[in-house]
Amino acid sequence: MADGGSVLKFPAGKEDIPSKSRKAPPPPAMDTYGHDDALDLYQIATSVKRKAEELVKFVDDNRGLARQAGIEVIAVQVNSILEGEKFQRVVDALEDAVYRGIQTNLTREGAEKVHRLEKLVSDADSIIISYMNGKKPAGEYTMGQQAPAPMYLPAPMYQEAPRRTDSSDWMPAIIFGIAGLVGLIAILAITQQSRNS
Repeated sequence: MADGGSVLKFPAGKEDIPSKSRKAPPPPAMDTYGHDDALDLYQIATSVKRKAEELVKFVDDNRGLARQAGIEVIAVQVNSILEGEKFQRVVDALEDAVYRGIQTNLTREGAEKVHRLEKLVSDADSIIISYMNGKKPAGEYTMGQQAPAPMYLPAPMYQEAPRRTDSSDWMPAIIFGIAGLVGLIAILAITQQSRNS
């Protein structure tokens, strides 16, 4: 047992502590994109970003349906890419290059985020189309649940379900149409009178 009056002693200098030589991490692999290539990738990135945001919103609004269709896991992956800094930095760099008409350097990892997001959105579209056609979800994105009988899935994919129409929906259109027709006839009658005078 230690004596109550004993003092702990630590090594006096750095020479007593074994040093680990740390190597700096290698710089990230970069690819250069000319103006045309940057424009192409920028168009892909902005289009796929819009579609990805719609997918995430659709899944948030229709969680049960998304789970049944088998796209809930994809939506989680898509959301993590959208919320990450790398994807947004790539979009910002591409936007700058496109508007300034210059070439840009992107990390391969950043450019791969754009293509990964594009693949995930494409996979979600394919799964939803299969689900709408009555096929059970299958593949790497499902979480092992069995799909129940297919439910109604709004088409096209990310839009609200079509509303049923009744007379209250189309009646104002008919009234405005008739009023427009009466107005047109009145204008023609007035112009005809001014020509005759």
